[in-house]
Amino acid sequence: MKLSAELEKRIQECFIKANLTDIELKVSDEERYEMCYSLDEHSIYYNVETLRNDLKEDFNDIDFEDYFIIILCHEIGHALDENLEKNHMHSTKLWDKIQQNLFAKTNKKFLNDIKNNAIQNEKNAWNKAAQIIDESMKMDFEKVMEKSLKDAIETANMEMELMTLKIRNAELEIKNLS
Repeated sequence: MKLSAELEKRIQECFIKANLTDIELKVSDEERYEMCYSLDEHSIYYNVETLRNDLKEDFNDIDFEDYFIIILCHEIGHALDENLEKNHMHSTKLWDKIQQNLFAKTNKKFLNDIKNNAIQNEKNAWNKAAQIIDESMKMDFEKVMEKSLKDAIETANMEMELMTLKIRNAELEIKNLS
């Protein structure tokens, strides 16, 4: 689906306001995410269908183009986050440590640190986005941010539980082989 000329203009204004004219906005077939910032590619991917579905499900009182801009500003916030790469590398190192020693007593702390990094990345992105978003959209922005942060915390907690179960499963498999 092609974006309207007005939305294209608003998108460019966001990038200029954020001083991010080198970032690429790309269409994605990935349905799990409305939008996603790729640290490796310095690109933002979006899926119009997922955006429309999430908007209809959660915020049917917000205009599609406004919602697109709010989510875009959040993803721009990730691109502007000077701690994103450091947090990502730290979480990757912790996950590697967990996989190297499944029986380590520090694993619970490492998993908690990974979870906290994920939540902090989301908070950082929303804080950066708040500096970009147009004042006229602040109320809708706050509503979307509040729900998104709640969902991010819930997701991080579920991912931590899933990782804990995977570790326990691997520990049991190793014990059964002994």
